[in-house]
Amino acid sequence: MPTPTFTDPGARHRSYRLRVIDSCLPALAGDDGAAYTADVAHPEDDARTLVRRLLGFPVPAGAHGPWRCAIAGAQRTVWLEPLQPSAGR
Repeated sequence: MPTPTFTDPGARHRSYRLRVIDSCLPALAGDDGAAYTADVAHPEDDARTLVRRLLGFPVPAGAHGPWRCAIAGAQRTVWLEPLQPSAGR
């Protein structure tokens, strides 16, 4: 599965969508992994707290990832997708 890359032209975004891919070794895990995309936007602090919980380490402010960590029989990739503020905010 391709790994996404992001660039941010320096704009501060108010909310982020969390994305996670667990790439597993079928021989160890019984499947080839899973992907998750949050269906709600999260404020930056909340999004980074979720990333820290999923990875086990803090991530730098302003960075969007992707970040990787080893999990049992797999590799987890997590990144934040910046969302444009809605017109009503």
